Amino acid sequence: MTSTDAVLADADYQAAARFARAYYRANADALAEEAARTSIMVGRQGGFIRADGEDAQRILRRVFLRHFRSGAAITAVRLTLDEMSAFPAMTLNPHAGHFAWLAVVTDSTGRYSYAIAQESGAPDDPKIRAVAARSIAQLHACKMLVGDFMTDACGNA
Repeated sequence: MTSTDAVLADADYQAAARFARAYYRANADALAEEAARTSIMVGRQGGFIRADGEDAQRILRRVFLRHFRSGAAITAVRLTLDEMSAFPAMTLNPHAGHFAWLAVVTDSTGRYSYAIAQESGAPDDPKIRAVAARSIAQLHACKMLVGDFMTDACGNA
């Protein structure tokens, strides 16, 4: 591939990405509803779990709506432990932090994934706890998209 070919390929990719972001924004409500209803996550013991409880569905709709309205930019929201407990795959760690992070990612083909990580670590540094849990949730959501199902999607930071 010549450098000219690479530039043209990148331009095509950028145009397709702009189109996709506009599509996500224009159809955010319907996409969020569908994503919340059909999304699954990997449980601690393996296997796929659908968070179909009323509270989990409400949280997922809210987060996916935010995600798609942003043009499918990586989205992470802080959850209370009560909100986190709405997801059947999550096991609360009573000795960890009082919050969790739910991250949503979408790849260039339109596949999306989410993961949750509870804050934990040194109680005297809540900023680092939050950044670590948010990053772990994003990492696990990304790993789901690349097919790394051996990774527990319900990590603790």
